[in-house]
Amino acid sequence: PQYLFYAATPMRETLQAALLIVGLLALSSAAAGPSDRAYALAGAAAALAPLTNSAFLPWALGAAPLGVLWVHRGRREALVWAAAFLAAAAPLYGTWVARNYARFGTLVLGATTGGGGNLYMYLIIPNDVAGTPEQTRLAEADPVLRELAALNLSPVETDRWLYKKAAARIAREPLRFLRLCAGRFLKLWRPIPYKRDYGHNWRLIVAASLASDAWLIPAAVAGLFVVGLAAPEAVFLHLFVLSTSAVYAVLWAMVRYRLPLMLFVFILAAAALTRLWDRLRRPA
Repeated sequence: PQYLFYAATPMRETLQAALLIVGLLALSSAAAGPSDRAYALAGAAAALAPLTNSAFLPWALGAAPLGVLWVHRGRREALVWAAAFLAAAAPLYGTWVARNYARFGTLVLGATTGGGGNLYMYLIIPNDVAGTPEQTRLAEADPVLRELAALNLSPVETDRWLYKKAAARIAREPLRFLRLCAGRFLKLWRPIPYKRDYGHNWRLIVAASLASDAWLIPAAVAGLFVVGLAAPEAVFLHLFVLSTSAVYAVLWAMVRYRLPLMLFVFILAAAALTRLWDRLRRPA
């Protein structure tokens, strides 16, 4: 139900989903007919999604080229094709980095605001109180955020300052940070959202979630094993879902953020259900 709701709303996730499909289709096409040109085109296509959301940057410039190397392991051209992919992807995404440098006079790889704030904020805010009045109370009482309020920094300087404070806190409490990451990963993929005032009947939301995500997501997990790593498109699909989930687990997660990933959940769930149907139809 969340997917249908946001797909009918002019939110950025709708565009992200479309661009991610373009990038993954281009990669699958290149894997089927590999060449320098094919992988350069795939790199350009894959770089479009990070321009809408830097959470996809580790996928486009990290996991995807590693996938190229894996798909063509054993072939001498594998490194050349991965390099062709990056040679097209990096300059295209680099237009955003160049824009940031021209605008702010400093190197900013991803979003100009929000990353450091999210990372620090949700080190001090438990997952289950995010978005509630308790979050405001905890944030107002935090000494680091109080110090920040008195510094009068620019948005970019604020983000960097909070990244440093978050890194220092993580270094002091690494095990707690790992537990938070695990909690965020589960929050990203929880089938039923937290009980909040969504403007709709809560029981209806629960019923709709049980009728959709509550079985689609477990079916997709089964689909990961059904699909495996035999087909090149499966490799890219797995790497995309896992790398993007990891980014949100580190920074901050909410149900809305998984919407571009749900397209691929549908594919994996379909694979698992198809395998189950074939087994049921097979004569004993």
